[in-house]
Amino acid sequence: MKRLKTKGDFITDVKVVLPDDTTVPVKVLKTFFDSEVNLMTATVAAYIDVQNADKTLLPGNHVDVLVKAGENRPLVLIPQSAVMQDNLGLFVYVVNADEKAQKTYVKTGDLIGDRLIVTGGLDAGARIVVQGLQKVENGSTVKQSFVKSEG
Repeated sequence: MKRLKTKGDFITDVKVVLPDDTTVPVKVLKTFFDSEVNLMTATVAAYIDVQNADKTLLPGNHVDVLVKAGENRPLVLIPQSAVMQDNLGLFVYVVNADEKAQKTYVKTGDLIGDRLIVTGGLDAGARIVVQGLQKVENGSTVKQSFVKSEG
């Protein structure tokens, strides 16, 4: 959510839904988004300052706000515990076709629960080492067992 807080151009569409279910597109002046997602409600607390030249929005009124942010694309999420760091950056061990661990440097984004968004260096569906990392070295043979992924 840091990206939403700092880059106004990441907000692509905001609409206000009035109590009578009328939808009004608005021009956003300022935004603030909380850094945590409420996992129970799948919501994020937000403050959005909008242009209100025609006085459609009145002080004290409660409205729903629809926010479209960023691109609508699948995310690559991996357990934070699978990511290691050396002097060159963050990396994971990818299991290749020969069942060998291959050190692969990744770029990461925000943390969602205990999972990191991977923004570069790793393809969706890649098999990574998530347990026994202290025993793994680049090129070592790994024993495969599947860990159920959430989402």
